[in-house]
Amino acid sequence: MNRFSLPPTRRFLAVDVGSRCLKALLVSNRFGRLRVHAHRVIGLDETSQPGRPGWPRVLEELREELGSHPLVISVAQHATDSQVLDLPGSDARTIRQQIQDDIVRLSGLTESTIIYDYGQLVPFGQFANPYWVTHARESEVLAVVHQFESFGEDILEISSTANALVAAYREVQPATTNALLVDLGSSGTEVAIVCQGQGVYVTSFAVGGMLLSEQIRAERRCPAMEAEFAKNTENLLTGDDAMLSLRQLVDRWHGELVRILEDWLGEHPVLNVSASQFDVVLCGGDAEMPGLLDYLSANSVLNFKRWSDLPGFPPIQPAGQFAVAFGLACQLFRRGGPSTSLVPDEVRIARKEHGAVQVLHAGTWLVLAVIVLVLGFGTWQKFYFIREVENQLEQAQVVLQQAQQTDRLKLQLANDYEEIRPVLSRQRQTLAAVDTLGLILNHPLPTNSWFVLFADADSYYTATTIPLPTNAPPPAATSVSSSTAARLTNAFVAEFSTDLDAPSARVVLSKMIDQFKASPHFRKVDILSPDQRRRLVKDAVVIPDGHYALSFTMNDNEFGKPFLTPDEMRQLRNQLDKERSKTLRSGGSAEPTTTTGR
Repeated sequence: MNRFSLPPTRRFLAVDVGSRCLKALLVSNRFGRLRVHAHRVIGLDETSQPGRPGWPRVLEELREELGSHPLVISVAQHATDSQVLDLPGSDARTIRQQIQDDIVRLSGLTESTIIYDYGQLVPFGQFANPYWVTHARESEVLAVVHQFESFGEDILEISSTANALVAAYREVQPATTNALLVDLGSSGTEVAIVCQGQGVYVTSFAVGGMLLSEQIRAERRCPAMEAEFAKNTENLLTGDDAMLSLRQLVDRWHGELVRILEDWLGEHPVLNVSASQFDVVLCGGDAEMPGLLDYLSANSVLNFKRWSDLPGFPPIQPAGQFAVAFGLACQLFRRGGPSTSLVPDEVRIARKEHGAVQVLHAGTWLVLAVIVLVLGFGTWQKFYFIREVENQLEQAQVVLQQAQQTDRLKLQLANDYEEIRPVLSRQRQTLAAVDTLGLILNHPLPTNSWFVLFADADSYYTATTIPLPTNAPPPAATSVSSSTAARLTNAFVAEFSTDLDAPSARVVLSKMIDQFKASPHFRKVDILSPDQRRRLVKDAVVIPDGHYALSFTMNDNEFGKPFLTPDEMRQLRNQLDKERSKTLRSGGSAEPTTTTGR
């Protein structure tokens, strides 16, 4: 079964029916994680076996303890057969036909009386394209199905016990290991060989816990119940109370296991694997027999361990009794390797048709619900849209009035600012002059060095120069062009005189410039070239060869630019006048536009 076609339920019952008890797990699969919610063991006697009068009582007890949920059930291994077929074909239809022909040939039955399933394995040994094929008589599978009809729930999956063991082992041991899985039940022993992490052989033989109990009863000449109790509570295989005849029976059982494994290895010599390289994992109700594991470990080359020793198995006790039920749950969700489903074809077809009808009904109701939702949403949306448009028109009117008020205030602010901006600009210029003069006065100077002049650039270049002495040669032209004057706007000039020689004076000037540049007031500090200097200081207060001029270009005055340019103010007035005229024509009132300004 495809796990994506499972019914929309969250929990399932995995049921393993033995000859002495029924084991059940309540499981679910959420986001790929298999979870066990509860587990139960229900004892069976001669009157409560499947098909007997007491069987419905067992199912009712199962429903009362774990609830009513869809089922996953097992078929006894002796009623099924699983084997590896090496098929050369690659086409899916060809493979299916080859498997069908081989099953009919090997079983001697017709196709209509057989239920089978198959899945591809990873190549191993001499097999290049192996397939794991499981089949059973349809009548035997249907007999198991009929046993659960009174439970009143769907049967989602059916598998053999040995295949369920393989699926459970692969779940808790995903690595490619070799193992011999042994289910020691009351009426017999079921065996599965796992090679390179995949099931490759299953079988069963009629030596089980009932035969061990019968041996104890014959040895002690006691009732069957007492012998069964002694088997489950006393260590009769090791120690002083060991029973020789019981040991011999266990040795015969162990020898059968070794024979099965060695015969299979003898058929596959290409693997080059010995029996000692296989772990023997014991499960089943009688695998918990006291002293059994110690006796086998001491007298066998095989490595025996219990199912509870495997990591990853759910924390349920006794773990070995629920190995088959856990494997059934793994197979339901396709978590245990190739498909080994024994669900009858008519059940699969009926379930698929029922699922298709359910999907059709669900789709119809979904379409109707979507139509109702769309119509309701469309009606609500139209009413909402009309109301929203009205609200937006009102809000747009309010926003327009606010924008007009903002433009009027902006125009008024621009006019008011233009009235005080020259004062602020001059005030900032004055503060800059005072701060610069303070920095010059507080600057330390070498001996015989002094500042002889401080002026703003406009005054420096427009002031009347001192005429040269009558016997002095005519100076070179020093007229300042309009571009030079523009470059020196928002700047100050300071002249400096010293008796130091030229190299020393330039060192002093360089340090002085670096210190003035550190001030946040100046954008640029530099030495004026001779063609930019003016003769404004008398020769008596300067040293001719030690006379220098510095320019201090100030940072931009934020009050130097208007808030709005004349073009912007003109456009804003025209816009307000148009809006005012439109408002008056529509019968409303409008505030007058402010037109004051320079």
